[in-house]
Amino acid sequence: MSPIFKCELMFPPTQKLLAHTLNLLQQRNNAKEIYGLSSLRILNLSNCYLKQIDQIRSLKNLEVLDISLNQQVKIDSLSQLIKLKELNISWNKQMDIAPLKNLVGLIKLILCSCGIRSISVLKHLINLQFLDLSDNNLDITELQYLKQNLTYLKLNKCNLVSIYVLSPLVNLEYLNLTENQIVYLDSNLNQMKKLKEFDVQFNRISDFSSLEQHYNFTENRWLNAEIRNQIRNQIRQLQNESQNMVSITGGSGLYKQGTVRCLINIYLIQN
Repeated sequence: MSPIFKCELMFPPTQKLLAHTLNLLQQRNNAKEIYGLSSLRILNLSNCYLKQIDQIRSLKNLEVLDISLNQQVKIDSLSQLIKLKELNISWNKQMDIAPLKNLVGLIKLILCSCGIRSISVLKHLINLQFLDLSDNNLDITELQYLKQNLTYLKLNKCNLVSIYVLSPLVNLEYLNLTENQIVYLDSNLNQMKKLKEFDVQFNRISDFSSLEQHYNFTENRWLNAEIRNQIRNQIRQLQNESQNMVSITGGSGLYKQGTVRCLINIYLIQN
């Protein structure tokens, strides 16, 4: 078992006001020692056996925080960290994420395996661009609270059966829906014109025809016609060979005048 770690060993009292980064990964710690590190910008408290982090409310300048793998840590004190831009609270079971409401400056949020079902609080996070909700048993209607700012979204292992609610997320560039129960790809997927990587491995999909109409390789004048036909043929082939994987990567045939706006990667294995 890791020893109790005291911040004084790293930052003497005279230097506490100068500390910007602190990594306590896998240190058994009650978090009391972080009090007074008012200049701290980055803090890693992952896997520290924490249940309470009340002392963290004093870190008004904190921008990046990792408190993942603490089992059941309570995050009420996070509501005062209004300068936070990146937050990872994954692998904390039975998590109440209501305190995140005030963190409107968040750009990146990781909530993997937190035992959450409702994400309505996310409607307040208007600047969020990166969101990972993997391994949570979500109700499909909860996804309506996601904002259009999102460019990166992971929803693997969320027990989803449909993705129609995602159609307003027109700025998505990366979408991961692996290991769900999806049986049908909604045509509204075509509204995601910026999508570059789409992963739907390990679902129950048998018809991929809607992907043929995706804007990024049907209306894109930069996309080489031969490559476009190759994508179409591979998608059609998947109707009969559901164990295959399609991975279309950006080779020289996809570029013209240094510009590419196409669906670069499609992953469809074992549907």
